[in-house]
Amino acid sequence: MLSWLARRESESVYHRLLKELSLEDHDTLKSWTRLDKDQYHRLLELVTPLIAKSDIKMRKAVTAGERLTLTLRYLATGESLVSLAYQFRISHNLISSIIPSVCRAIYQVLQPQYLHLPRNQSEWQHVASQYYARWNFPMCIGALDGKRILISKPPRSGSEYYDYKGHFSLIMMALVDADYKFMYVDVGASGRASDAGVWERCGLRDAIEEKKKIPPSTPIPFTRRQCPFVIVGEDAFPLKTYLMKPYPGKDLPNEKLVFNYLLHNYLRVNSGKKHAASHNTHGEHRHEEVEDVLQETFQRLLPIGRGHSNDAKVVRETFEEYFNNEGSVPWQAERMLMH
Repeated sequence: MLSWLARRESESVYHRLLKELSLEDHDTLKSWTRLDKDQYHRLLELVTPLIAKSDIKMRKAVTAGERLTLTLRYLATGESLVSLAYQFRISHNLISSIIPSVCRAIYQVLQPQYLHLPRNQSEWQHVASQYYARWNFPMCIGALDGKRILISKPPRSGSEYYDYKGHFSLIMMALVDADYKFMYVDVGASGRASDAGVWERCGLRDAIEEKKKIPPSTPIPFTRRQCPFVIVGEDAFPLKTYLMKPYPGKDLPNEKLVFNYLLHNYLRVNSGKKHAASHNTHGEHRHEEVEDVLQETFQRLLPIGRGHSNDAKVVRETFEEYFNNEGSVPWQAERMLMH
């Protein structure tokens, strides 16, 4: 072992700086790890059983605290593995295996609490009531959007991640509630996949189409207009009775322009949430490490053009009529023209 690596337990950034910040400067600790002191120690407590390793005769194992801290720094900054190796005095080869394992552990312990679909009709109705109260959109149970995340070409991947714009990418799809919280995320479909194909293979689509625990149709509040609960999405998704998308085209009547503007406004809930959480993205579908996700790398999915069922069109027309009558707001006509 190199002599400077052997001094890890006395000279590394974990054993010196982190301990100093924990005692002296909690604000800088939060800036450095993106977690406050209590959050950091709580997360460490949760993941330690999954990431801790035993010492061997040759050397002491990298502690769970070191593993978590270097992973948090990587997720927060996207620093190179070599840079982290110098700071934490751990070989970059070992770091390359530590980060994926810690990420999996973080997901395993936090996902059940923070990233799940509503479990029953009451929870779905709560999501809908929050959308109505915050965004004035009735019967809405989520905003859905997808993005292509540009990546460097993974080794030995051929054209699998090569998309229609000539880039290498992964596809991320997410559903959020009215408070900007993720309820569902699907990451890892290769960029070459068609947008329709990604949606068709999406577990969320199956759950919604099978109406798992979603409340039945009911009148829109304060009206007699009967409607199902719906999610709202961009042009990249098909129009369904449970999925509303904007009207296509440019020379549209004012009533349809109002509907499109309001729908676009609600979709900002979702678009504003999705960001690159890491500069190493691990495809959910291939479990293959992809390095160096580029800055500013989100691209919109390609709009899908297809025929829609009459039932889906009726649902969209019902919302259009509502937003131009009972559900209208004083400012929508002016904002619609500015949009």
